[in-house]
Amino acid sequence: MYFATITLYGLLSLSRALRAYFFIMIPNKAFTKSKELVLDDNYVIKPHNVSGIMLIFTEERTRTREIDGKQEKYIFKDTWYFTRIAQALRMYTDLEMVDLESIEDLIEKSERIYKLIDQLDKTFKQF
Repeated sequence: MYFATITLYGLLSLSRALRAYFFIMIPNKAFTKSKELVLDDNYVIKPHNVSGIMLIFTEERTRTREIDGKQEKYIFKDTWYFTRIAQALRMYTDLEMVDLESIEDLIEKSERIYKLIDQLDKTFKQF
């Protein structure tokens, strides 16, 4: 029983090591020419060594300091982790559709996103 436990644990560790090795050794086709895919002014998709893909939102914002009441600028950053680019694009689509005010805005945004996905699909043929 003890030998079986060690062997099972060894196989699981070997499986994890092989997956990590092949993940690191086989780069994603989308990131061979550049280190990031720029979706728009605020959203970028970058590779990540552990999880696979990061969807990063950055925006310059202002806040009032509590100590003296002065306005200061800062860069707000939010990151989501995915295993595939298609998942990151779905999340990007969901986030972009949140603050729409009319049907025209919805149609315009969805057409822009579909064009972006078609462009990425033609370029990398992996979605």
